[in-house]
Amino acid sequence: MDQSYQTLNKSYHHGDLRNALITAGADILAKSGVQALNLREVARHAGVSHMAPYRHFADKQALIEAIAEEGFRQLWGTIEQAMIPPSISTAENLIMLGQAYVQFAMRHPNYFRIMFGSARNQPKSQQLYIASKAGFQMLIEILQRGQTEGEIIQNDSFDQAKMLWTMMHGLAILIIDNQFTDAGDNLSDYANNLVRQCILQVINGLKKPTQPAPEPH
Repeated sequence: MDQSYQTLNKSYHHGDLRNALITAGADILAKSGVQALNLREVARHAGVSHMAPYRHFADKQALIEAIAEEGFRQLWGTIEQAMIPPSISTAENLIMLGQAYVQFAMRHPNYFRIMFGSARNQPKSQQLYIASKAGFQMLIEILQRGQTEGEIIQNDSFDQAKMLWTMMHGLAILIIDNQFTDAGDNLSDYANNLVRQCILQVINGLKKPTQPAPEPH
């Protein structure tokens, strides 16, 4: 069962209508999908008048974007917590980030699909755009530190980050779509091991080449 939305505020009190509507909309999306979402149903679910949602959201699209924005904030917060204290190498930093990313998707698959799915692609609010890119910047900074410390080759860190994100996101989608039939009973450990193996393979390709030993005269 997807527990994505249980972390959001469940009550409407003292003017906290916006969060109550986000929670209600997220619950509906998790249970019935985007086709079941409309502002009237969200109002009913939140226990407010059918006109109340329009105080904060012009339409369904605006509500979906708010749900996705909250999801990204939770995702990046989860990753930041997983990376404290910082690890000693670029590879371990990237493994911790990748594992936190995939584990978030596993715990909150419906939320994850809303965050990255077509339901919220156009139009995109500036707040959602900023929220969605925060973690990508974190990935770039890890790679830049790795370049500075001589652990990986000097190259465009943006391109390196795109490659790693593509891999991590692809793994997350495959796992939540149950595409790994050999996972066994402990899917969480399986996912963590798979992330580690994949990132180490990528890092091996990004390592600075060692200088060959000089031939004896």
